[in-house]
Amino acid sequence: MNKLSKAIKAILLIIRKPYLLNYILEDEQVKKQEFIAQFSNSSDLRQIAFTQFLEADQNVIVTPYAFLGGSSLATDMALLQLICRKYQVQDYLEIGTWRGESVANVSPYVQNCYSLNLPDETMAQMGLDKDYIGMHRFFSKNTSNITHLFGHSQEFDFEKLNKKFDLIFVDGDHHTDAVEKDTITALTLLKDEKSILVWHDASSDPETPRYEVLLGIYRAIPKEKHKHIYLVSNTLCAVYYPFEIDFTMPKVNIRPEHFFSIELKVKKNITEKNILLKLLEFTPIYGSLEIYSFDSKAEKLFEGIAIKDKDDYFVSLTEENKKKLIEIIFQFPLENMICHMSFLNPEKENIFLCHDFFATIIISKNIQTNNFLTELLEDGCGVISNEW
Repeated sequence: MNKLSKAIKAILLIIRKPYLLNYILEDEQVKKQEFIAQFSNSSDLRQIAFTQFLEADQNVIVTPYAFLGGSSLATDMALLQLICRKYQVQDYLEIGTWRGESVANVSPYVQNCYSLNLPDETMAQMGLDKDYIGMHRFFSKNTSNITHLFGHSQEFDFEKLNKKFDLIFVDGDHHTDAVEKDTITALTLLKDEKSILVWHDASSDPETPRYEVLLGIYRAIPKEKHKHIYLVSNTLCAVYYPFEIDFTMPKVNIRPEHFFSIELKVKKNITEKNILLKLLEFTPIYGSLEIYSFDSKAEKLFEGIAIKDKDDYFVSLTEENKKKLIEIIFQFPLENMICHMSFLNPEKENIFLCHDFFATIIISKNIQTNNFLTELLEDGCGVISNEW
């Protein structure tokens, strides 16, 4: 097919399906030429080395990390961690939650974390996949210092938070206009002149700038501050970094000056159902189990083994009742109930309290006497405390 035939075919397709024009307008080469035309003094992008944030012999543990679609690189999450640690970040905000991996990675190093995302109901109205919606906040929903915010980033009223931030991670809509608007918003939320901005997907891969995103960044940041915008090597990120730092120009097919050593450790995602089943099956305990349920089927299921008080069911943990509970758990979705458990082992050495979908397991006294719970804690399913 010659060029004229292709042109005629393309025009006819666009007439029939006008939305195809967006593919041309949003093409990366078109965005690159637009970037160069608007920011000729910034066409030579600056890049700083990831290793400038990583001190010699310093280790970074990226956890949780699922190696699944739509996520950040491990080095992206490591970068956020390292900035939080280096600058003792107290208040962190991110735009775009997804599974909650990034905010879950920084939360151990930050006092207050906020993550903004579209409400589930809005995503459902947009026709997004039910499973996709359900996976949002998977890793972050039960962390005490993470506050989930719901709304559109361009409409959300940030003033009601009455808070400014040391570090803001922009990882929402990656279209140029959206990045520009999110960046303008983020600039108003920075705590002071030393606060840092990080944008995700500013590169398509660690060696290829993504001009669709960069164009939005450079439009939003005042021209006199463009000198503080950098790509970060070995990541998909760009940063607004208001400090003096050595930089280079990004290149492709470079000779590696360093490499990374990655140790993989599989951690089983132990569900609430598995926790409760194992506690009932393998732990010598007695006491009572309080269950709050908003499911109409619960009353019939718990009939005969529980005392009902409004929406609460109190189950005495006799051996017979434990067996019946195990049967119920297999047929009843735990997401429809919240359990508050308080019980003792026969020696009265340990006191366990599980609550809020078992997001937290608090263990008093001698934890070593219970291998199962020790294993749960090592897998990141709870925290240890001597009091509550």
